[in-house]
Amino acid sequence: GVATEHLSDFTRVMIDLGNSCEDLNANDAATTIAQFANIMGTSQDQFSNIGSTLVDLGNNFATTEKPIMEMAHRMAGAGKQVGLTEAQVLGFAAALSSVGIEAQMGGSAFSKALIKMEVASATGGNALEDFGKVAGMTGQQFKALWDSDPAAAFQSFIVGLSKLDDEGESAIAVLDEIGIKEVRLRDTMLRAVNATDLFSRAQNMATSAWKKNTALSEEANKRYATTESKLKNLKNTALLFGQQIGDDLSPTIRSLID
Repeated sequence: GVATEHLSDFTRVMIDLGNSCEDLNANDAATTIAQFANIMGTSQDQFSNIGSTLVDLGNNFATTEKPIMEMAHRMAGAGKQVGLTEAQVLGFAAALSSVGIEAQMGGSAFSKALIKMEVASATGGNALEDFGKVAGMTGQQFKALWDSDPAAAFQSFIVGLSKLDDEGESAIAVLDEIGIKEVRLRDTMLRAVNATDLFSRAQNMATSAWKKNTALSEEANKRYATTESKLKNLKNTALLFGQQIGDDLSPTIRSLID
């Protein structure tokens, strides 16, 4: 699904990822990232942005590139539907992976949470008021924030949930009232509640890495520089080896000549 004019750059990005990441080879990266980009509608001149964001998150959080990408792939459909950017999806994926949630569970659960908020924002009623109340705002304020920046709205919601215990309320009971009763979905939300700072940092880092678009090339160049230095060492060792053999054989060769 990659256009011919972008194929060379795409291939380079995937090879760089394969050489930079311990658990993500070039073939797996190519398939997963191409599908992610297709779902998100990503411009095909931005594959390096995906790679840079992925590497930066993998280097700075308690997870690696493969689970981040697998999680992001599962979240992409819902993320695109509610208006998240590629960087925001990757940021949420890194945060979820960092609190020990696997892609199969976390991706679908997080998608359901996003869809519930999208439906509440679109239809209004008690659900919207409940989301707004937890986030510390009115239903209409929550809708306005959701419509303009769904990532910020979600962040406000989990921050609000994290404060409920201090206010003498149960986060589990509030989630139950809102309709978040499924065990996997509730567990995902509660883990997010216990790591609000981590979610915020992941979002900020993902957005910054996407804009800078340098992390992948820097990481790959470190690996290539290491490989180049090893090859130079090998060449130098081989030359020294040849010289030593020459020195050792020199008396014998002179005798033969005589």
